[in-house]
Amino acid sequence: MRAVWSIDIHLDFLSPHARQDVLVVVASKHPDVVFLTGDVSIAPYLIEHLSEFSSAINKPVLATASSKLTGFGNRKPGLT
Repeated sequence: MRAVWSIDIHLDFLSPHARQDVLVVVASKHPDVVFLTGDVSIAPYLIEHLSEFSSAINKPVLATASSKLTGFGNRKPGLT
């Protein structure tokens, strides 16, 4: 089994183009599963971001909750 594990990826900080770049790199590893831990995204965008991952690799994406998951934050996504 091949797994990709990413920690504190902060997808909410990335523009759609930058997120696509991350997905290309992850998909190029041909994982059977992707683990996203730590600060993945903020609550309003988490489902969208996890769906992007799952659709891109067509494999399970498992994420853990973090302190940012329940907070909405005061920043806007896609600033970097």
